[in-house]
Order: sequence, then C-alpha cells, then structure tokens
Amino acid sequence: MTEGLVLAELRRWATERPDASALDDGRRTVTWSELWEWVAGGAAELRGRGVRAGDRLALDGVDPVGTVAWFLAADWCGAAALVCDPAWSAAETKHILAAARPTHHVETSRTPRFGSDLSLADDENVEFYLGTTSGSTGGPKVFGRTRRSWHESYPVFTDVTGMTVDDTVLSGGRLSTSGGIFAVTHAISVGARCLLLPDWSPAKAAARAAEATVAHLIPAMLAALVPVWEVEPAAHLRMILTVGAKLDRDLEIRAEKALPGCQVVEYYGSSEQSVVSVRTTEPAATVGRPPSTVDIEIRDDGGQPVGAAEEGEIWVRSALLFAGYLTNGVRVDAGEWVSVGDRGLLREDGSLVVVGRGAATVVSGGTKVSAEEVEAVLRAAPGVAEAVVVALPHPWLGAVVAAVLQPEPGTVLHRRALRAHTAVRLSAGKRPRRWFTVDRIPLTTSGKIARAAVQDRWPDVRPLR
Repeated sequence: MTEGLVLAELRRWATERPDASALDDGRRTVTWSELWEWVAGGAAELRGRGVRAGDRLALDGVDPVGTVAWFLAADWCGAAALVCDPAWSAAETKHILAAARPTHHVETSRTPRFGSDLSLADDENVEFYLGTTSGSTGGPKVFGRTRRSWHESYPVFTDVTGMTVDDTVLSGGRLSTSGGIFAVTHAISVGARCLLLPDWSPAKAAARAAEATVAHLIPAMLAALVPVWEVEPAAHLRMILTVGAKLDRDLEIRAEKALPGCQVVEYYGSSEQSVVSVRTTEPAATVGRPPSTVDIEIRDDGGQPVGAAEEGEIWVRSALLFAGYLTNGVRVDAGEWVSVGDRGLLREDGSLVVVGRGAATVVSGGTKVSAEEVEAVLRAAPGVAEAVVVALPHPWLGAVVAAVLQPEPGTVLHRRALRAHTAVRLSAGKRPRRWFTVDRIPLTTSGKIARAAVQDRWPDVRPLR
C-alpha cells in the first residue's frame, strides 16, 4: 500500500465529494476537501517539526474536529497518536504520559499554517494508535495498536452496518477512547458524514441523533436517550451499535419500540482485543458470534481449553488484536492469544455468553475501571487502613463503583473528605459512587483481598455518611 487506508479513502472523498459534509460537531461543519487540506497541512507541519515514522504524539485539546484532523495528520507521518482526555486527573495524565513517552505534543484546536503534497508513510505494521485501559495499582495501562490491526477492523463494521456514503453517523464516545475515535475513522473510510459530540448531554445527543442514520452508543447513553425518543423519535435512525456493558434486554425492547424499524446491534470486545463478537439475531443472553476472522477459546484455570457450554476464561486470537502494553515508552508485544480476564462460555450454536468480568474489574457506563487502581488511591487517604472496590449492579450503567473501607483504629471516616481525595487523583468515571465501611476486610490465606467474601458478607457492611 502507498498510504494508510483511512487517508486513501479521505483523499477519494475529497476528490469525488469535495463540498459534502465530512465532520460536524454542532458548532461547525467541515467538508471533505477542507478536512483533506487540514490533514495535509497538519502532516506538513508535523514533518517540519521533525515528526517521523515511529514517533508518538500526544494530542491535547477539546476541539473534536481538530482532534480528528491532527490524528489523521499523525497517521500521514507514520506516527502513533494518543488522544489526551481533559477529564483525566493530573495524576492519571502524568502516569499515562510517562508510560507512552510521546516525542511531540500537539494542540488540536489550532489549524496548520501550511501544507504541501507529501509522501505518506506506507508501513501497515507501524504503531498507529495509543490508547488507555484499566491498569492495576500503578494506574491506567497504555497500549498500542498497529495500522493493520485498526484497518482490518473496518470490514467487520461495514458488513454489520451496511454503511455507505448516504449515512450520517453519530459517535457518542469520547475521542480519547478507542471506540470513540474508531467510530469516526470508520465513518471516514466509507465516506459517511460523522456527527461529533463536544460534550455529552441527553438533550444535545438527542438533537444530533435526529440527523443520524447510525449511532454508536454505550448502554448508559442509550438509557438516557430512550425516554426522549419515546416522546419524539429520531426518525432517520436505522441502526444503533452498543458496546461497553451488557445490554439490558428491557432497555433494548424499549429502544426498538421507540424507534420502529431501527435495529439495535450489540457487540462485545475490549480495547486490547477489538471486536470479539456481534449480536444481531442471537438470543439476548449472549453477545452474539465472533466474526469469521476471530477465534475464541474458553480455557480453564490451568490454561487448557474446555468443552462446549463449559465456563472459563475468554481468550481471543485475530488480526485485530493490540500490539502490546507500554511502560516508560517501551512496548512489550502481546502474544498470539489475548485475554483481559473476562469469563464466559461458548454455546453449542457458536454464540458467546459473558458470565463475568475479570475479578478486579468494574465496567460502569462503558468505562472499564481497575479495582486495584482505585483501591491504591483509597489506601492513601488519611484514616484508611484497607480498601476494596466492588461492583454494585445498576440498571443503566451496568454497575457502579462501590468502595468498602476499613478505618484505622480509632478513626472516623467522612465521605466528603474521601470524595475530595479521589477527585484530584481519579477521573470521574473511576470514582466510587457508593461508600461503605466494615470492621475488617476479609483476606485470603496469602494475605490478598478476598473480593468474593466481601460480597458474601454484605450484611456486615455499613453505609458511610
């Protein structure tokens, strides 16, 4: 290939449909030709700043259109882009940048000053995207994906959605997430107009959805929009894609009733694995079947494959997998098979059932939260002797983060002080929403937190005021 797939298609649409709308964030509209010129100019400016293939860029700013344009400009140069999120705490930002070690920082609200017809980096195995996912005690993990991994995910979504240049796509996810930026770049690859949300609110999202034919939403967003649509349906929506948490069947039924003729498609995956399975007509208890390019194995605790309908850890092999995690700028390559700790089973018909997330992971509103990361922050709070984070079920968010704290002897903990402590150390989606205390947090014989035992002894847990 002579250029990245996204850029090749962007050049095509800029030539064939120069004046058609490519991106629209509600404040401004950018045509295909304007987006191409911005990306080309950005690539020229990056080259002028010394950016070369293999470099890593941190994109800073709150302008969604600019973020997309500079993201593609980085790709033009063969550089990997990390989209920084203003919602990250200072501690999270410091940790993420230390892991990624970007060579350059770009302010995305600024348009480039010059451009030229430069050659494009053509290595499909070059690092293309840097993202973040839940970490352990040290904070979020930073991972890399190659151009090839990213691009080979496109056909899966094109086949499922049937998306064409006639579609208008609403991307509900933040651009700092792999799902959010992927939805936008996939729309660009097929020539569909893409609607961006600078910030989330049900009213703003509903207004944008009125123009859309396809929407990417997490279940929590869908739950907020369905009541609006029950009063005033989004007349053009033909498909909603959801990911991030198991879709509640009652919510799915309400959405389908509110939007007759609109298909709700659920898919399951992770930042590291990309898409693993897609549910269209399969039973609601499942997360559908894997695409033909994805292999799934269910393994027992000893790492051996189990039989059909037997529960175990979900392992995935495909060309869509991430390249590996980064520490101090050094990437440790992932293996042929990847697991994120989720547990499930494969039914006789080949459909996948997810029966539980990794033991130390809470998925809340599409945000994958490491219990260990939150626990480390809580243990550093004055008066806290021990802490454990558990998931409490929630009808829309899937689960909420709950903190169970063991006070130091003679100490009285106060929820307001603990909230202030976490507010400067954790982004909003990771902060506990429910607070409890207990005389003693149970431990295993090896001295580790017995998470299951905390849930079993819930009657001993007291709300923290």
